[in-house]
Amino acid sequence: MSFYSDTYLKKENRNIIIIILLLIIIVFITCKDETSTKQYNKDINNIGITLMDKTIMRVDPFINSSVITYINKGEIVTILNKSPEKDRIGNSRNFWYNVSFSRGYLGWIYGTSLKLFPVNNKHEIESYLSDLWGKELIGFRKKIAGKWGPSAKESIVPEQSLEIFENGKYKSYQTGSKLIEGEYNINFKAKVINFSNGTFFGNNINFLTSGNKYILTKGNKENEMKLKRISSSSNKADDESKKDKRSGT
Repeated sequence: MSFYSDTYLKKENRNIIIIILLLIIIVFITCKDETSTKQYNKDINNIGITLMDKTIMRVDPFINSSVITYINKGEIVTILNKSPEKDRIGNSRNFWYNVSFSRGYLGWIYGTSLKLFPVNNKHEIESYLSDLWGKELIGFRKKIAGKWGPSAKESIVPEQSLEIFENGKYKSYQTGSKLIEGEYNINFKAKVINFSNGTFFGNNINFLTSGNKYILTKGNKENEMKLKRISSSSNKADDESKKDKRSGT
């Protein structure tokens, strides 16, 4: 009788120990999940602004994941989630953010490509974008300043040219025609330069980035015209006018 009692007690003790261990494991997993979920959802509904052209949106939060699309600098995305842990890419260590983009895209962007703002802080967002485009405009004007003309292979009168100045003014030339001049403004989101009085190439022209350089284009893929830079002079339009007066031209 004693033998069976001892065996029974041992089995009961083992069962109790097993139950206790299972409870500990369940509590541990639950707490870990709650912590991860809390961290994962921390930045939901924040706003992100892309910090560079061709910001990559990926299918999954991994550097080798497939690319969904490229997003231009200064675009606004909505933060839906973020990765539970930071990921190291090169010298950077940051979270991946699951975002939605206005064009219907949904994917992951690495944190170094985003500037985050609370969704209800409209004034700060607008102030940041204004400052961003102000700095972008100065650098942009310097990079495109100079005289531009169509490539030799373009099916357009080769005697046409467009001169762009750092101070926001421009001149458009065509042999045998009166000079057109005025001011230009930049739509960075649309990648368009608009000319107040038009040019011999039209009222606006698109620009594309190629490394640290810009390319000016007009038309669609089937009938595209590209302008090449003839000279990279950054003289102001007013200075050019003074030179013209002194030379009598």
